[in-house]
Amino acid sequence: MKLKLNKALPAIVVLLFSAVSCIEMDPGTGYDLIPEDQLLKTRQKTIDLPVSLKMADSIATTSGTSIVFGSINSERTGTSKYGCATTLVPIPDSSVIDVGSNRRIKEFYLALELRRTECMDESSKHILQNVYVYRMLKDFDSTTVYNCSMTDDYYDRSNPISLPGITYNGGDTLNILLSHEYAAEILDILADDPAIVDTLSDFNKILHGIYIETGEPLAGINEGRVNNFKIQSYGRIRYTADFGERKDIDTSVLFGTGITSNSVSTYFALNTSSLGSKGFETESATESILVEGNSGIKPVISSTDITEAVKGIASEEGVTTDRIMISRASIIMPYEFPADYTELDELYPSILSPSIKLHTEDGRVLYTCISDVNISDEDPGNINRSLGQYSPDITHYLQRLLKKETDELSEDDDIWLIPTTDEADSNDEDTSDDSESSYYYNYYNPYYYYDPYGYGYGYGYGGYYDYYGYNPYGYYGNSYYGTSDESSSETITLDNVSYFSAVLNGTEAERRPRLVITYIILPEEK
Repeated sequence: MKLKLNKALPAIVVLLFSAVSCIEMDPGTGYDLIPEDQLLKTRQKTIDLPVSLKMADSIATTSGTSIVFGSINSERTGTSKYGCATTLVPIPDSSVIDVGSNRRIKEFYLALELRRTECMDESSKHILQNVYVYRMLKDFDSTTVYNCSMTDDYYDRSNPISLPGITYNGGDTLNILLSHEYAAEILDILADDPAIVDTLSDFNKILHGIYIETGEPLAGINEGRVNNFKIQSYGRIRYTADFGERKDIDTSVLFGTGITSNSVSTYFALNTSSLGSKGFETESATESILVEGNSGIKPVISSTDITEAVKGIASEEGVTTDRIMISRASIIMPYEFPADYTELDELYPSILSPSIKLHTEDGRVLYTCISDVNISDEDPGNINRSLGQYSPDITHYLQRLLKKETDELSEDDDIWLIPTTDEADSNDEDTSDDSESSYYYNYYNPYYYYDPYGYGYGYGYGGYYDYYGYNPYGYYGNSYYGTSDESSSETITLDNVSYFSAVLNGTEAERRPRLVITYIILPEEK
């Protein structure tokens, strides 16, 4: 049987398609029927920003990864000096150590493995620096957490325990020879109490640790280098001793730096700094804006100036500030390209992030990134080499400031632009949790369990780290729980060890600091 095709069917199909294709879609249909006061329009204002310069005094510089020391002499900013205090403890292979008798020291050395160096320029990468090591006279306590904590009474500068003539040229490893007298003193302590190695925290109370620094560059010479070594470094005392009837036996005792307990679950160092740029402090940075790392000079933007800018916008729009909804707020910090383009790599931070400086009830100082820095769709302050500027976002933080009355704002709300880092932390040791060691580390961590806001995420502050709650220095005071080979954190945190000396445009430059606000006027409630 043959199927007969309806001759009218093709015509019907053509008519249907024609009818569909004739329908016009106009997304603006009815738009003109919406009352004018109900339309939400995106607007943008650009406002000049006053900027002051202040030293970041009392910045926390405890570290779980780095031993940092060196010095840089700059004709622009003067001399910057860095040193490090850390522990140096024996690493036994049993709970009791036998160091023998009739001990004769052959050598005591400390080998530090390099992480990276930071220099003023390429010519300083391999300059010779004199290295000095001193014994610490006092133990670490809960107040020794800042760059300025190591006052002269903490170590004996008059009597170095390093041998004379120790120099370093920036190579992969620095070998420091320590005195035979210091080695003999340590072995005597171990001989008097062989079981002390079973509780290394007790050993640290007897020999508190070491302090390392370099000599300053010669006056008038524009050079210098800051050296960043792995905290997991080692030393060894090689000596000959008698063990009962066994005479003249060559042996050794291994030592580790930064170790706070027998399980080696955390490391600890306090990196100190002293920078000579205090003379750059000013309430109005009109000509140029200097940005240094660590405890150096930083741009500061008043919270009052920012909120007054928004109030000015509201006044121009004829509305109250509660009807201004900020969709994006960015601080624009331009710079001019230096004549030596390598300065962008050597002296300019990769990220310059908005942060705050808080004063706690017990008198401590806390710097931390605002929460915008770690929100994925916000710019944390990445350097833009194409436009020659940093443009960090402060959207959420500004919205929070607007909820405060003017008389509620204080210097704790001011924005500090501070170098930060998103580099992964690396740990080359297999480690495990240990309650004693965790207590030791956190005792010296001023921000352990500290939450001055009682808010949690999303209220304008940031810098949280893992399950320890509020810890803005997680990158530098890292606890390695159950990690091996390499552990990493992607959180952007304050960079409290690196050397920077960047120059940005001042407030009277053609390309000057500005606040760009994109906003919407909310309809008035009826």
